[in-house]
Amino acid sequence: MSQNIIFLSLVPILSIIVSRIFNSSKTLNYISPIIIYSITLIALFLNIDFSQLSIPFLTVNGYEINLLFNFIQEHILMSKVVLFISILVLYYSSKFVEPEDKRAHARYFLFLTIFISSMFLFTLSNDLFGSFIFWEILGLSSYFLIGFWNKDSEAIRSSTIAFWITRFGDLFFLAGLILIFTISGTLSIDIINKEVINKETGEVENYEGNFIYVERETINSIEDVAGFILDLIDEQKKGNLPYDLLFLWDSIGSVPCEMSI
Repeated sequence: MSQNIIFLSLVPILSIIVSRIFNSSKTLNYISPIIIYSITLIALFLNIDFSQLSIPFLTVNGYEINLLFNFIQEHILMSKVVLFISILVLYYSSKFVEPEDKRAHARYFLFLTIFISSMFLFTLSNDLFGSFIFWEILGLSSYFLIGFWNKDSEAIRSSTIAFWITRFGDLFFLAGLILIFTISGTLSIDIINKEVINKETGEVENYEGNFIYVERETINSIEDVAGFILDLIDEQKKGNLPYDLLFLWDSIGSVPCEMSI
């Protein structure tokens, strides 16, 4: 059933393409994805297979690269949240793009369903290679969503800036993947965690990196969480200017649905 859930999450993208080919009603552009994502959400709740799913992806020099997905209850909580909010966003956004012609309407929901499906798969991914792929698809679909109204020069400029800044950050993501694979010989998140974290004590071992650590007792309310996030932002501003630029320009050009997700 787990594999069916993965493939089912990709069906909304196909439904938009088919709808465009046959020049179907604009209503189908968002009703079909809403129904399919709803079925996927229900399937997640009914799924009793809590094991890890491995899907062969490619083979390089005899080494098999598989896409790993984790379906344990704790892992799929965020996946359920993503699907639930996405269903609401699909319905909400159908109202403000209703005036668009059929071609633009279908194009918008194609980008949106790609965004939603890649985010859903990103939350289920249990290996860093798969996470990188879905993250890149997220970035690309985000670029097209921000620049959806391509007659607006400000939207085009905002989407271009956001795209190149995030791609610059992705170079370090890729460098990190190469470094981790060189050291550990795997990109499986579970295996990497087993090598670093002692399950009996919960302590981090054999790791010389830096951690942002907060005593659990200090986080007692939403105000505490907000204060912690503000402190992180303050630290970010001291040495991470590209991401500050991303937030600035993204806030100018993003469509509401993307910001909601």
